[in-house]
Amino acid sequence: MSEDDRPRYADGNEVQIGDATWDRETSYPAGIFDVLGANPPGVVYVDPATRQKKLAQPFDPERFVLVERRSQDYRRAVFAWLRARAIAGDAQAEYAVAMLLCEGIGTAFDPHEGAKWYRKCAERGDAQAQAQMGWLHARGEGVPQDDAAACRWFRMAAEAGEATAQYGLACRYDQGLGIAPDPAEAVRWYLAAAKQGTSEAVCNLANAYEHGKGVKQDLVRAFEMYTLAAEDGVVAAMAGLAGMYRDGRGTRRDDEAAARWMASAREKGWPG
Repeated sequence: MSEDDRPRYADGNEVQIGDATWDRETSYPAGIFDVLGANPPGVVYVDPATRQKKLAQPFDPERFVLVERRSQDYRRAVFAWLRARAIAGDAQAEYAVAMLLCEGIGTAFDPHEGAKWYRKCAERGDAQAQAQMGWLHARGEGVPQDDAAACRWFRMAAEAGEATAQYGLACRYDQGLGIAPDPAEAVRWYLAAAKQGTSEAVCNLANAYEHGKGVKQDLVRAFEMYTLAAEDGVVAAMAGLAGMYRDGRGTRRDDEAAARWMASAREKGWPG
């Protein structure tokens, strides 16, 4: 390929096979597997979470940051680079280090150390980090299991518009975990998360409309929401949709559709 066809990083360096890079879009390391000189230029990179090869075309020079050439282990190289930047006070690096520690990517799995970095970001007002602190407390990973603390962190992030925190707070109101149960508040926060594309929130809204929890019962709307969430791959929605078809609730009875959706749910681990 010609000089003009080759993708380049923001600093002007040419992208090469074997580069260890940091993906600003996902905060993950990314190993450059192949370089494409097509119009427009692009790259094939390895996703460290799935180990799958992915295409980035056109190549965004602001997205990928060169960390190391001819890297023997791009994950470890990027983690070490990020950790040095985090220690120096780089806010983006602090969040990325927390995430990688909690997932064991490029370093040993260490949710306790990851939680320390998340807390630092969260106390600075980072809504994503606040949401992560909520989930860590909800699961008891790296910090004590504490539903009340989870609610506090979720609320901070939810009020700032963070979708996963809105969903987490809705679940706490729904189930009465760390806070008094309040079906109407649960619906309010499920709706906020659903508007941002959280499919699990759409599923739980469908359940609320099906049973009239925190909202007036509306079987047609429940059916529509179960359909949306099921088509997005939410297993509980598949099972819920199967039940609606089986019983003719919110739609006409359709035993074939009921069986098909229940089979899909069971393939993905739904009990029964």
